Amino acid sequence: MDFHYTARLIAVGRIGIGAVLLALPGLIARRLGAPMTKRMLLLTRVMAIRDLVIGLGTFKALSDGSPAA
Repeated sequence: MDFHYTARLIAVGRIGIGAVLLALPGLIARRLGAPMTKRMLLLTRVMAIRDLVIGLGTFKALSDGSPAA
């Protein structure tokens, strides 16, 4: 297994985690034992968007052959 394959798997994982966090923020908060307040909802959405952007950016960079350092 080479570096690019592993990095792509991590990127796809981040995309998946971000999508789940964005789609089901209440479920995630309950599983973590936190009450679903407006602040928790905002935090969950921010984390979801962050993971989606990092995952998509990494995947795109690796697919284009751009440096992904």
